[in-house]
Amino acid sequence: MLGVVDAEERIIRILRASPPGLSITALSRKLHMNRNPVSRYLSILEAQGKLESRIYGRTRIYFLPRKLSTAALLGISTDLVCTFDQNQCLTYANDRFMSFFGLDENKAFYQQISELPSLNHNGLATILKNFQPDKEGTSEIEAEKDGRKYSLKAKIIPTRFEDRTLGTTILLEDVSAEIKQLKNLEFLARTSAELADIGDDVDIYQYICDRVSELEPKAHVMISAIDPEVRQSNARAFSGDKEVTDAIIEYLGDPRLTAFPMDKVPEAWVLLSKGTLIEGPESVYVQAYRFIPEEVCNKFQVKTSVKKNYAMGCTCRGGLYGNVTLRYRKENDIENGETVTAFIRQAGIALQRRHMREKLRKAEEMIKAMKPAAERAVV
Repeated sequence: MLGVVDAEERIIRILRASPPGLSITALSRKLHMNRNPVSRYLSILEAQGKLESRIYGRTRIYFLPRKLSTAALLGISTDLVCTFDQNQCLTYANDRFMSFFGLDENKAFYQQISELPSLNHNGLATILKNFQPDKEGTSEIEAEKDGRKYSLKAKIIPTRFEDRTLGTTILLEDVSAEIKQLKNLEFLARTSAELADIGDDVDIYQYICDRVSELEPKAHVMISAIDPEVRQSNARAFSGDKEVTDAIIEYLGDPRLTAFPMDKVPEAWVLLSKGTLIEGPESVYVQAYRFIPEEVCNKFQVKTSVKKNYAMGCTCRGGLYGNVTLRYRKENDIENGETVTAFIRQAGIALQRRHMREKLRKAEEMIKAMKPAAERAVV
């Protein structure tokens, strides 16, 4: 006669081979057993959650569960999921959690959080300390990975283990993108109002440079004024990586003292006039409109390790009034391209307005200068 364990294992194997399920009669026939003991085994397995049953007409059909286990559900969750026991030892974590915090499952499980630096230094220890194990709660923490900061929203759930002791399950949702988007929208609203109110006595070029640097702190930012009539570029302000600014002045000379004719790189005028952020050539020689000797440009590039660069023209109503350049060292790249683009478009409108006011002012001065001469001629 089969033992209980053997009988249960055989029932599970038979049902696994029959996904639609089987009745007690069919199972008894396959097991070569009477209905009564088979019925008892089925009741035990169903109580343990290893089987499910459903009545079709007058017949009860048994089949293996078709729902995922809690661990399986947590495993496929897009959240970072972890569970700690009452001693703050890590007892469970899904793959996303392990990968994000760089943990090895052979070394991390059943270790206290104080012994896991990547967790202890990222706010999880504070969560476990501040929240009572029998109450749900929420919190927000910042975590750092590969030099980048992430904003994580934590949901804390009391968890009771099979031995009746209490633990804590934490679900971490990465809300970095949402927070970043909100900050960028606030940035654009603020700078739009500031550009609208900025006076002619304020250095608008330095303002634009500083705001782009606020969005891209790892970049060296330079802005040039462009006269749309004579097509010359004059550097007006720098911001960001000061070592790059110092190297520009050392190797290339202070570009604020020189007007760069753009006719040597005619494609630059066309690209900048589109008013979109573009990735420029790596060659500083080309970036400088081939105006500075190439060997000097190459020395500067080796000195600073500048590699990637982006440029965008400050345009408005078909006119090109400035050019913003962002330069990055080898290990860095642009992070807020869409917001930079939107802001430079705002800046283009402000520069166009200032350009028109300047033209009007000069025209008025010429008229004033001509008026006394005209009055003398009449006399």
